[in-house]
Amino acid sequence: MFNRENNDMKTYDNSTAMPEKYVAPYTDIYISKEGYQLFLDMPGIKKENFNVKVNNDELIVTGKKNFEAAKSEYLANEIFYNGFHRHFVLPNDVDTDKIDAAYENGVLKLLLHKREEFKPKLIEIK
Repeated sequence: MFNRENNDMKTYDNSTAMPEKYVAPYTDIYISKEGYQLFLDMPGIKKENFNVKVNNDELIVTGKKNFEAAKSEYLANEIFYNGFHRHFVLPNDVDTDKIDAAYENGVLKLLLHKREEFKPKLIEIK
């Protein structure tokens, strides 16, 4: 933050203003014949710092963001969240035993496969 009065950088502490702030990552969701694709925007997160789990009819993505510079004095602190979570209610056609997850370039990609009985079937004409 820039202090116009003395033309100097100003330090401040956000720890009391925003304690334990959690955010929900931006997500794109696509549907196809095979299932659902979710793309969660998670820049700067190491893949070992988040979890993906299914609980009943919910898909839950949670995690923490660790800052290397957190032990030093801040000059600016605009990224004030400690973790993230996102819950998705799953449609009944999702096969919860067939969920694929990949993480690349700050984007978590989840593929939720449809159960076979819900996939379109081509009927052979005899």
